[in-house]
Amino acid sequence: MRLAIRPSPLDPTATAISSVLDDAAHSIGPAERGMLAFVEGLLTAAAIGPERTFPHEWRHAVFQDHRFEDADMAQAASAMLSLMHDQIRRDLRRRGAKYSPAFLERAKDGEKVGHAAEWASGFVTGMQLRGKAWEALVTTRDARVLLVPILAFVALEDGTPALPTDSAQELEEIRGEALALIGPAIYGVDKYWKVHGRSGGPASLPALLKIGRNEPCPCGSGKKYKKCCLERAA
Repeated sequence: MRLAIRPSPLDPTATAISSVLDDAAHSIGPAERGMLAFVEGLLTAAAIGPERTFPHEWRHAVFQDHRFEDADMAQAASAMLSLMHDQIRRDLRRRGAKYSPAFLERAKDGEKVGHAAEWASGFVTGMQLRGKAWEALVTTRDARVLLVPILAFVALEDGTPALPTDSAQELEEIRGEALALIGPAIYGVDKYWKVHGRSGGPASLPALLKIGRNEPCPCGSGKKYKKCCLERAA
């Protein structure tokens, strides 16, 4: 199964990175594919959400308090997340209502439901980056139905399903049907925010771009790089 990251051939750096990821997809195990699904879910929420989020926020949500060896490593991690984020947006524009998240395409037999749970957990984490802004959708009865295929795979802190069901068998059946609806749900949420307004554009960091310490930070904060993402990476 090939990793579904297909940047424009006009971007040789992105193409080279994509090739490395594509080759690596053949050798990673289920746990690594599950983590990749989590990252994809987080970046999907960032890509289709109501407000712009930034690479340093994604990096912190994924890596938590991990301290990179140096600023270049932290910057490379942000660049990789940006590449994945932008590919989600490109695929969604290209495929529209027929969009399907990459984790479903790379999941092996028996992995789809488990990886959907990882993806959904990542999506919720991505929503929490701008939780207040997401409330407009979550609290609107006719709109929040868009999230049902995603919530079908979400578990609460105590381990109970976020979507109430009468039995484990019913939940299993719902999840089986919801797998095919995740893509259309993503498309629907993206369309909702396009209609109801979205603040800012996509947050993007050119892959492996070298940034001067005194240049504006690429995250869009308005600060100098040395006083923003570079300082966070130290």
